[in-house]
Amino acid sequence: MSETQPIATKKRRRKKGEPPSFPIVSARELKKLSLFEELTSVEISLLEGHVRRASAQPGETIIELIQSEDPFSYFLFIAVGQVYIKGLDEQARLRPLNFLRKGDFFVDKSFVWNNQVATLAASITEAELLLIPKEKLKEIVDKNPTLQQKIKEVTERVDYRNRIYNEDNHAQSVLEFLIDTGLTQASRIKITLLDKCIACDTCYDSCEERHGFQRLSRGYAKFGVLDFAKSCLTCFYPTCIPACPVDSVVYDPVKDEVEILDSCIGCTSCAQACQYGAITMHKLVEDDQRFARFITPDKKRPPKLIADKCNHCEGYTDMACISNCPTDAIIEVNSQELLENPRIFGLGDGAHDPQKILTKEEGTDTTLQAFYVMAALISTIYLLWETLALLYAPALSSLYNLQQLGLIDPVFRLAIQKGSDLCVFLGNIGFILIMVAMLYPVRKALPQFFKYLGKKPRWLDLHNFCGFMGCVFITFHTGFEFNLQGSTIGYFALVAVMLSGFLGRFLYQMIPRGVAGTELQMRDIENEDSVLTMRMEALFSHSTSLREQVDETVKKIIGDAQRPSFKNMVRSFIVTKFMIRRLTRAIEKSEKVPDSDLDQLESVLHEKVKLKRNVAYLHVSASLFKKWQWIHRPFAYVMGTLAIFHIFYNVLYFPWT
Repeated sequence: MSETQPIATKKRRRKKGEPPSFPIVSARELKKLSLFEELTSVEISLLEGHVRRASAQPGETIIELIQSEDPFSYFLFIAVGQVYIKGLDEQARLRPLNFLRKGDFFVDKSFVWNNQVATLAASITEAELLLIPKEKLKEIVDKNPTLQQKIKEVTERVDYRNRIYNEDNHAQSVLEFLIDTGLTQASRIKITLLDKCIACDTCYDSCEERHGFQRLSRGYAKFGVLDFAKSCLTCFYPTCIPACPVDSVVYDPVKDEVEILDSCIGCTSCAQACQYGAITMHKLVEDDQRFARFITPDKKRPPKLIADKCNHCEGYTDMACISNCPTDAIIEVNSQELLENPRIFGLGDGAHDPQKILTKEEGTDTTLQAFYVMAALISTIYLLWETLALLYAPALSSLYNLQQLGLIDPVFRLAIQKGSDLCVFLGNIGFILIMVAMLYPVRKALPQFFKYLGKKPRWLDLHNFCGFMGCVFITFHTGFEFNLQGSTIGYFALVAVMLSGFLGRFLYQMIPRGVAGTELQMRDIENEDSVLTMRMEALFSHSTSLREQVDETVKKIIGDAQRPSFKNMVRSFIVTKFMIRRLTRAIEKSEKVPDSDLDQLESVLHEKVKLKRNVAYLHVSASLFKKWQWIHRPFAYVMGTLAIFHIFYNVLYFPWT
């Protein structure tokens, strides 16, 4: 066969009842598929002489699907690789309708789904298909209920994909994106959520610190707020393995990972063969310990280059980039979760929070966050109560009553005055909390000592809680007496640190798509906005006045987008929940929208406002974030220095007796 001749096209149009022009193979080839691995020898013999094989190179047409009122004749099972079905949409444009993986099947006849007409099957990867006549397979399935159930499950899986990827234009664009980028072939995928990423580069630093090389490389493909890392893609059909001339690239089925062995000669064949560009070549430096494993006595001379690839931190209990991300912006998923759920690309409820769809939310984090909020609220209210009670109505003070009962030393001075026993005690608690809060920057600087003590976002929550509570306790420690001494300057530095910390946390939520060039292209933002608009119109298809009312509310929340300012941004953030709640209540009273749709309406409104606000205040929030970093840290250093000086001074010179 010549190189220009397609491997898997029909040589002639077959007549009705005539088998496709593919060679007959042994029925035992079906054992390649888990679907048929339990076939008995009797069943194999019944199929012998009736199984055909089709093979194709990437992009080749395998078979044209004929439109006919007659029933189909053959099942085509994918034994190796991936296939996609192409067809005509309502405008008669040729586009992908579905993709099929190993173990899936289709039939040799055109079908219609939601006005989409299937016309042909083509290969995504190098593929091999096994064809079985319908009557022969039916003869076996009728007597084998287990096989019948398995085929039913495959049918449901393929039909589900047909349905979800042909619901609307957006779903169709998702399917085209997945096929065009080759993501249907990936088994493990690392995703950065651009609406959470703050471009701090912590993921890059932690990756290089752990492995010696910079393995993480984002930007392979983007869709909406999702950025797919090219260096961390692991595929079902690795093209790098057969490309290596010395078998240094292998697949470990136990670890489910592609590995590069020490025998790498640096020929770059694997890097050139990788369809994703996931393999990086590094120049070897002989006296650099990072390359020591590639320099062995059996090599006459060391290679000039060596290959390296993300192995998802195999051998560790966590992944460095994920554990150290301060905003939980990076997730890794099994491709099955991604490909079977296009909602994460902007479809359906929860579409704009992929993390909730793709990852299991840790109950510990949610519980801790709730504890921090309640503890901060209760502690602050309690301290205010005790202060007012001790000043104006001691009988209402729990501390005073405990002292009267003898549970607190009678000589312990209960007074909110500078230098009182109570204020010193509160100061000690505040100092301890501040020291705990300072562990967060230490954890950032020395992650190797904290790798078993939780993810960075959990440390950030602890940092925020201890920083706030430390400031509260120190406030009461002052006895509300201030002067021009160093201690007072230190206190106001502490307040500045706390307030700037709140500002930083606020900016984390407000900075859209990250800073330093990671924001979405305007085309992607417009696409996302159009999806939200369609969802809104679906809810208000019967009422133009309600649509106008919603649009007006969104404009009021955003404010003057032509003159964005920090003041307007904060105002928008504060009034969002209140105005959306007021609008939904008004719509509920009008009874023009079913109660079952009100929750969805509120969710869509929040998404719409967030998107519009992020676009309107992009430059304001990004500029503020850069300036914030030059305020928070210096004030923290000033505060820490003055606090230590204050403590030493009081230990040495304070009249304790």
